[in-house]
Amino acid sequence: MSYQIKVQRVQSFYERRIAQDEQRIKTLREKGRDPRVIRAAEGRLEAAKKNREQRLAELKKKAQIDMERGPVAAGVFRVIGT
Repeated sequence: MSYQIKVQRVQSFYERRIAQDEQRIKTLREKGRDPRVIRAAEGRLEAAKKNREQRLAELKKKAQIDMERGPVAAGVFRVIGT
C-alpha cells in the first residue's frame, strides 16, 4: 500500500473520531452535563489529536526509510547448459 493511501486512511479515521468527539462535547455542554464527563470527553479528543499526529509522523518516518533503500544487486545472468 502506498504512503499516500496510508496517510489518507489515518487522516480519515482520526478526522471522523475527532468530529464525533467535538460533537459529543458540544452536546454535553448544551445539556448541562457534569463537568467531569465533559473533561473526560475533552481528554479523549486531545488524545485522538495526539495519536493522529504521532501516527502520521510514524508513517512519514517509515516512508523516508523505505525511500533510502538502494538496489542490492544488479546485473545480467547468462545460463549455459551442461
